[in-house]
Amino acid sequence: MGQALFSTLARDNTSSRRLHPEDSQYVEESWNTWFRTRKKGPHFARAVLVDTEDKVVNSVSQVQESSGSSWRYCRECRISSVGGGSGNNWAYGFHVKGPELHERVLECVRRQAEESDVPLAFLNLLSSSGGTGSGVGSYVVQELRHEFVFKKLVNVVVLPYSAGEVATQNYNTVLTLAKLYDMSDLHVVFQNDSLHRMCAALLGEKNTQLADMNHLMACKLASVFQPVQVYSGVSNIVSHLAAHPAFKMVTVKTAPHVSRVAEKFESILSWPVLLKHMKRSLRKVPSGSAEAVDWEIKQPLSKLPRSVVAQLVPSVTNMLFTRGCVPPDVETVSELSTRVPYCRWIPQEARLLHFHQPRRLLSHDKFITLVSNNNLVCHPLNAIVDKAWNTFAYKAYLHHYTKYGVQEDEFNEAFLKAERILQYYARMAKDSG
Repeated sequence: MGQALFSTLARDNTSSRRLHPEDSQYVEESWNTWFRTRKKGPHFARAVLVDTEDKVVNSVSQVQESSGSSWRYCRECRISSVGGGSGNNWAYGFHVKGPELHERVLECVRRQAEESDVPLAFLNLLSSSGGTGSGVGSYVVQELRHEFVFKKLVNVVVLPYSAGEVATQNYNTVLTLAKLYDMSDLHVVFQNDSLHRMCAALLGEKNTQLADMNHLMACKLASVFQPVQVYSGVSNIVSHLAAHPAFKMVTVKTAPHVSRVAEKFESILSWPVLLKHMKRSLRKVPSGSAEAVDWEIKQPLSKLPRSVVAQLVPSVTNMLFTRGCVPPDVETVSELSTRVPYCRWIPQEARLLHFHQPRRLLSHDKFITLVSNNNLVCHPLNAIVDKAWNTFAYKAYLHHYTKYGVQEDEFNEAFLKAERILQYYARMAKDSG
């Protein structure tokens, strides 16, 4: 995921052939934020690549070198361990591999922080299904919190497929959520199922690969963190989206997404159509539905059939990013503030923040992003917690965890923490208006 993100950022920075003065400022700000630039040779990412398997780290390095990429992970910041991976086991990753790697990781992070003018935050990219992303990732984030007490910690957490990934993925996800939630400032949540459907339905990827999903996530993250006209900054993003300490999870909805073939013939959508599409992405999951209706995988439409009744989920706060030459008008944007239900304790003026950037993102004439703190995230997480509890009730796979220090009491505490988080989000409907 990290490789896809930095490649997308670099591609965006070099996507315009003729740069206006504003473009030059945009590009300079982005390069300086994400990379340690050099006059000759590839730039170095301000990042640390961590994995428990040498072959993964070596593969990333080989791809970069063979592709002639404009950036690299610096050699000292590519960290792996000997002796294999984490066995899809949070306990082994957290209690064995994490302590083994963390001092090398922290030394690299300290060096990166010293080379930055004012490091404000850390963006941690991890998957919750396997042992490395969940266990080692949780340990590293914990040590970052101890080392950098006053810096913002933002986690990008990728939830596993609902079925068919690894047998212990639900345990790993519950333990990760319980460990990271309070110590971090914001969690940007993605779902493998949703990403897969978007790649297949919108981007025309018939045989969707992990790389396709990573590039889709990278595009979404770039649309949030690339520069905007009025500087937002990570601190502003966190303080707005996580205004209450009980509500720290956000999702990222974006449009348009079209295949490379269709892109040549696709008409340019208007801002009102794109804003309506973002609003539709906030629709409620029908009561008793086994699977959430993912409105984001549908193409933006100017009108819907009259039979479609719009019921929207309540939000804590929303943040809108628009990128394109001409910004949308204020009245159109205001619909996401006035016609979307919010928690009553959020003041009207604090519900929605809108940032615009006249420079195009990649090849898109218009691109829209809605970062939303709402209870749609409960649907996949409830399913994960339920499956994990059913497995735990039969003590299945527990011996793999107790062997490395995670006892039943810790599982019970993790379940209680996860249930409490989900209960807060479930109660949003009663607090909204």
